[in-house]
Order: sequence, then structure tokens, then C-alpha cells
Amino acid sequence: MIRAELEEAVREGTFDARPDRSLVRMPLWLDDQGWSELAEHLDGALEGSQEILARARERLLSSDDRGAGTYGRLIFTTFELPRGEDDEGPEPSDGV
Repeated sequence: MIRAELEEAVREGTFDARPDRSLVRMPLWLDDQGWSELAEHLDGALEGSQEILARARERLLSSDDRGAGTYGRLIFTTFELPRGEDDEGPEPSDGV
């Protein structure tokens, strides 16, 4: 579903319609504690996002313009990649 929505937005030109849109791909090299810390951080970001959504909803509902606002998606995803034979993690010189 995520891929289909993203592809549709790119195809229809709405993905780049906002200058403040984002798509982030960040390679991760984490230990168990790092995974836990990242999950906790994303939980906080999700809570903050829900608060922003609630405030925007209130503004939109109090507006006389029922056509105001646009729809979008917020996607957080973290997952462990399968380790390939050549994948031994980044070298210390990679800035990690």
C-alpha cells in the first residue's frame, strides 16, 4: 500500500507539490540498545505528529472553507535487512 501511494503521488505530480515534503532513506547499523533507542525516539515523533494533526484538524474544522487542507501520508519504518556475504557493516571511516 505504501509503495502504491508513493508511486501514485510521483505519477500524479503531487509528491513534489510541496516544498516541505520529504523522503528519507537512512542506512542503519545498530546494536540492540540502538534499536530500542530509535524505537523510543520514533514513538515520541509519532506522538508529536498526532498532536500536530489534532491542531490542524481543529483549524480546518473551524474554517469556513470546507475545501481547505490537503491529504498526505506520514510513514515511519525501520526494519532489519538480511545480511549479505559482502555486508559486514560500515567501516569506522564511514562516519559511524
